[in-house]
Amino acid sequence: MYADPFSDENVYLLSWGGTPGIRMVEESGAIVTTTPGQYNFAQFYPYTVHIEENKYFERFGYGNTSRYTHTRDAWFFDFGIQSISKKSYPVKLIYPDSSSYTPVGIRIAMAGKSQTRHTVMAWLNQRLIGQTSGEWIGQTVYFLDNSINSTIRTIDLAHGNNTLELQLPTLAPDGQSDWIMLNWVDITYDRKYKAENNYLEFAKPSPSVIYYPGNNLFQFELSNFTRPDIEIYKKGISKLSTIN
Repeated sequence: MYADPFSDENVYLLSWGGTPGIRMVEESGAIVTTTPGQYNFAQFYPYTVHIEENKYFERFGYGNTSRYTHTRDAWFFDFGIQSISKKSYPVKLIYPDSSSYTPVGIRIAMAGKSQTRHTVMAWLNQRLIGQTSGEWIGQTVYFLDNSINSTIRTIDLAHGNNTLELQLPTLAPDGQSDWIMLNWVDITYDRKYKAENNYLEFAKPSPSVIYYPGNNLFQFELSNFTRPDIEIYKKGISKLSTIN
């Protein structure tokens, strides 16, 4: 599960009086050096998008008989896909960098709805992600992961709308109708240092473009902001008080 099964809300306890609480430290984010070889230029960075829509609830009469219901995610995009058919799902990706040669990592979480053996093929923008193994049976969870042998690159992605397609190409071996449901999708790709709606959560560049691995000094060029009052934070660590 990605979400807490009992609440989508976070709880914060605020108090006043007494001694001041812990404050976030400030540090300079100014350029230290412009000498080539003494810093790494950040070109793009690995970014993961989690896509999940909890619109359909499934009780799993055969799949949850020996566990509490809250220990398993029972919410899905829709009522599922039956053989022989396919279904497309829109996927929004933000500023993929087409110059990267790093494979795009995709992990798809699905659940069986029928009690049959399941066969699923998956595509992203008509590029094959992979196919399930023949060991997926019944109302169990299955993760299709292409991280080991991905042939998809960022050049195959588009900024904005992309299309994930799931297909059940055959009936179950016993001739019954196969039926599965889509739970969530994680897509990891190299993203540009460009903001979307004046917000950008970024990290160090991909290892493939760190030309000086022993140097932990990086220069970031952030773009696509439409307002000047920008604040930059290292999450949970500090606020960058001086930026160029």
